[in-house]
Amino acid sequence: MSSSPLLFRTLPPSWSQYRLIWAASLLLAGLAIVIGLSLTLGSVAMTWPELGAALLRQGDTTHQVIIWDLRLPRLVAALLVGASLGLSGALLQGMLRNGLASPFLLGISAGAGLMVVLVVTLGLWQVWVPLAAWLGAVGTTGLVYLLARSRGGLSIEALIFRRRSV
Repeated sequence: MSSSPLLFRTLPPSWSQYRLIWAASLLLAGLAIVIGLSLTLGSVAMTWPELGAALLRQGDTTHQVIIWDLRLPRLVAALLVGASLGLSGALLQGMLRNGLASPFLLGISAGAGLMVVLVVTLGLWQVWVPLAAWLGAVGTTGLVYLLARSRGGLSIEALIFRRRSV
């Protein structure tokens, strides 16, 4: 009988050694299923043989146009945007050393919204709205960072509490 409580026992070596491989395999399998469903389902449903032919630029030209001009660009954009949002959230949470941190906490979203309202109010082209939102978010981040900086470096407490008091 072991002297350590049941809660502090480690997993068997066979599971703990392959935990990362299992997690990555499950995530990749889920991603493959979502990619397959997003390419085959839609207002024009396709079978797997039709999808394969369209990916090889063979078969019905309508299916080729649907895959290459509509579904694949949308799929790639969704994957890139999702990965970018996940990465930016992880960076923000790592910088603040807080797993619950969000862009709303520091006013980053408010700065982006302010710039969007300014661009729309001034009647500028709608093409400039995403760039204005990005510049507002980056500018607000820089301003909050400068306000929270002290002689000893960046104070996470000052970063959060000075934002709340403004």
